[in-house]
Amino acid sequence: MSAVPSSPLCPSAVNRRAFLQRTVLGATGLCLVGRRLPAETSGLHIVTAGDTLSALARRYDTSVEDIQVTNQLADDRLAIGQTLHIPNPGQAPRPILPQGYTSAVRQLSEPLRRRSRDWRHIVLHHSAADRGNADAFDVDHRRRGMANGLAYHFVIGNGKGCPDGEIQIGSRWLRQLAGGHVRRSAINETGIGICLVGNFERYAPTPRQLGALEELMRFLQQDFLTRPAKVLAHQDLDQTLCPGRRFPATRLKRVYSA
Repeated sequence: MSAVPSSPLCPSAVNRRAFLQRTVLGATGLCLVGRRLPAETSGLHIVTAGDTLSALARRYDTSVEDIQVTNQLADDRLAIGQTLHIPNPGQAPRPILPQGYTSAVRQLSEPLRRRSRDWRHIVLHHSAADRGNADAFDVDHRRRGMANGLAYHFVIGNGKGCPDGEIQIGSRWLRQLAGGHVRRSAINETGIGICLVGNFERYAPTPRQLGALEELMRFLQQDFLTRPAKVLAHQDLDQTLCPGRRFPATRLKRVYSA
């Protein structure tokens, strides 16, 4: 196989071993998106006098932006007694699938094949929000009563809240659980949910998002779908605009559906 050029989404050969070590840790459940930690590191912080976002970011080894996105904060103001969800406090990096790195994707997912569900569909979504990441969506979905957190199996970033084209793996995928992304339970049982961050009623996905999505769908079809895939948009299943009129659903369904 020819060498893969280095880029923010495609590690050089020098970084390859480190990347594979991170993804293997993800496969063993040591760094899942939305994973709940023990009580002493639960990821919750109660704001006290003198707390600032920058001080909390340093204390919990995260960033001001990630705290704001996770808690949907419009600015840097905090109130005493306010409860904050701290994204990934003290954890290793979440498992990611960089665009153009299918060999690492396969190594991460190989342990899952032996206990894979009977996947038959890929269902495409947008977040309908301009920014976000899997951790923020996980917090929101738990607030809405989803015991397994993040409703999707994968989230693809747009550069606002997580890197453009980064594929974040939800714990539902690593645990091979049904999704919670559509109203029909039968589709959730057999449908892999992929959400792209953005509001595609107003603008189109980024080129890196689409490139990452298409590579991810090819991988899933080759290695995990038990029969030729049926690619669906969320609006094909429920009364919704998702994934938006600027999302190329017609083309993707034509190219990637059986």
